[in-house]
Amino acid sequence: GYDSLFVHKHWDDDDLLVLNICNEVVTSSLKRHETEQSVKESLSINNVIIESTSDGILLANKAGQIIYCNDNLMRMWRLGFNPVGADMFPVIERAMELVTDTAEIAAVIDEVRSDPAAQISVELRLTNGTVLEVLSVAHELDGKVAGRVWSCRDITDRTDSERERIEKGVAQAQFESLRNQINPHFLFNSLNVLSSLVHIDADLSEKFIDQLARSYRYLLEQKGKELVPLKVETDFIRSFVFLLKIRFEEKLQVNVNISASSMEQLIAPLTLQLLIENAVKHNIVSVEEPLIIDIYDDAMGCLVVRNNVQLRMNSMPSTGLGLKNIVSRYALLTERIPKFKIDGKEYTAVIPLIK
Repeated sequence: GYDSLFVHKHWDDDDLLVLNICNEVVTSSLKRHETEQSVKESLSINNVIIESTSDGILLANKAGQIIYCNDNLMRMWRLGFNPVGADMFPVIERAMELVTDTAEIAAVIDEVRSDPAAQISVELRLTNGTVLEVLSVAHELDGKVAGRVWSCRDITDRTDSERERIEKGVAQAQFESLRNQINPHFLFNSLNVLSSLVHIDADLSEKFIDQLARSYRYLLEQKGKELVPLKVETDFIRSFVFLLKIRFEEKLQVNVNISASSMEQLIAPLTLQLLIENAVKHNIVSVEEPLIIDIYDDAMGCLVVRNNVQLRMNSMPSTGLGLKNIVSRYALLTERIPKFKIDGKEYTAVIPLIK
């Protein structure tokens, strides 16, 4: 009855009510259609972005059910099926079979289970040599956790390149270290001391020659080794310090106090020798100002080498090669980083021990 254009129509209240309802229905329908189209376009753009990225992407809802997974993630983790609709934890646990360090990813799973809002960042090496950078963050909506986003990136080339750079640096540092350790200056000083001892104390001369031979034998034997027991290193240090004390007498004091359990730990060879040599090289060693070097282990599983600072006025500028050598070698051995600092009148080196 609303379609007549020429016949006068009397609109009563019910007619107007129905007409307004129809108007609202049509308007609402048009708006909903427009919104749906906008959402579809947005989702289409997001899908294109996600699928075009080289990263693997997985989305899970609050209940832990996987609601999206792109092809890259399935390829990276060698999933022979699309996991959408499955629980994410069994899928992740299945992926553990491909990881060399299963304890690391097990810890990640435990953290996510215990804390839905946890943020995860970890590098995992797979059994085929691939290295993946895995990131996981909670998806929050109105301040509440609504799900979780996982992303994986293949960083094998970057990791291999970094390792190659470090190895080249270590090779150079080891060459410099060897050149510094078996150097003419040290041998010249030792022979000068020996030439004086020969005319004064034959027995002490014999001991000096024995300790000098022990020191050079150790330097040559450990040349190609990455790690040695701390006990072996400290045995060498006793010979090395013996030679120094013949020259400096009580002007130099080296105190070693290491627990038996730490003696079984491992250390990069010649680390202690470099630190002691640096201390002697850069500090005054005299009767009035003796150089005191303390070597001990701490509760954090590290070896501490500490000496008083009394710098020589005419000392040659340090090249830093000794410390660079230590840092470069430990970069290949452990994630724990050697630390060096001057605090007031004390210089401290903290070297991580390796089990």
